[in-house]
Amino acid sequence: MVSPITIDLELRHDSADAHLDSIPWLIKQFNCKVIAEIGVERGALAKQVFEDCDGIIREYYLIDPWRPYDAPLGTYFSQDKFKDYACWDDLALHVYGQFMDKARIIRLPSVFAAKLFADSGLDLVFIDANHTRESVAEDIEAWLPKLKQAGILAGHDYDNKLFPGVRAAVEDCFPKEIVRVLPGMVWYVEIAEVGK
Repeated sequence: MVSPITIDLELRHDSADAHLDSIPWLIKQFNCKVIAEIGVERGALAKQVFEDCDGIIREYYLIDPWRPYDAPLGTYFSQDKFKDYACWDDLALHVYGQFMDKARIIRLPSVFAAKLFADSGLDLVFIDANHTRESVAEDIEAWLPKLKQAGILAGHDYDNKLFPGVRAAVEDCFPKEIVRVLPGMVWYVEIAEVGK
């Protein structure tokens, strides 16, 4: 049985936040200049990316609808406070305040935002939005054509037991041989390997 390839990195963050190390590594490793982050919440990843990779990035898009959704019970977003639009508006305003001068902020659901982008224009798309199998598969389908031939499609929570839909969707969409796994439950595929 073929398993995804696991890559070890030197980490500065604990395991819960290791994706904050993995995405800057991807940006540097593959010289990603035009990036879309799908699912932003408070902007913690964008903050780390700009600290680590500011000289590399030419365009950075922060895409999130910042609105309530049906999160799986027992997860962070299933808390009552996230059922209120005001909470999401506050999160969006926080991100606008932090990044309006560095990034383009798009307050739309992922699949609608993807329609704003030309095909083959992005170096990296990082998916960390709705974690259901169907939503992750829709995000992959919407964003895959937007990547350059040398681009990277990545996402979060690959082996998170609370979100089994992430791994299921990734494995539905890609052969396991081309899926790489980084610390922080980050998965990625190189677009050049897709369809071989």
